[in-house]
Amino acid sequence: MTGKKKNPLRKGIKSFFIAGIITILPLGLTIFVVIFLVNLLGNIAGRLLKYIPSLSIFPPYVITIIGFFTLIVVILFIGMITSSFIGRWLLKLTDRFFSNLPFVRSVYSSARQLTDTLFIDRSALKEVVLIEYPRKGIFTLAFITNEATWKIKKEKEITCVNIFVPTSPNPTSGFYLLIPEEDIIPTSLSIEWGFKIIVSGGIILPDKRSISVKHS
Repeated sequence: MTGKKKNPLRKGIKSFFIAGIITILPLGLTIFVVIFLVNLLGNIAGRLLKYIPSLSIFPPYVITIIGFFTLIVVILFIGMITSSFIGRWLLKLTDRFFSNLPFVRSVYSSARQLTDTLFIDRSALKEVVLIEYPRKGIFTLAFITNEATWKIKKEKEITCVNIFVPTSPNPTSGFYLLIPEEDIIPTSLSIEWGFKIIVSGGIILPDKRSISVKHS
């Protein structure tokens, strides 16, 4: 018996349809998220702006757009304040206050952890590297956190590098290790790609996945 031949026209239509979905889906999701955020944030401030007599003549969608940009300016202003010494001190007091409130602290701590995960200061990380951890033969993505090195004397003096090994999918927690310089395996990955791989648990990967390991 010979197997059924696949219809080339049907196969072509299917592949074109899948290619179309792959192309349109990211663009459609991006547009949807932007419109959703403009409406959500714009309506928050728009409810207050509509009571201003000079703005009441505008249609609702214009007030929503004005409200969106107003809220963006307010967020930037708050960011400027909290970046100062006094602002950081007030932020610590706010964290302490909400962390001690029953019921509220669980929600606040979860929200704080989520924002730390999304907006962690990646500029503090210098380079994405590989190390053999937790044992020889198993490779783990890690970040060099400081270019300053440690000198550790054992049988001979060893130069060690500051390494942070993040956990997946939450890279804000992990392990701080001092790894001998000769055991560090450089990669060509950017900090952004390192985070994408770790947060996705390896689901999102770069096109180039070849790293040369030189054994001493």
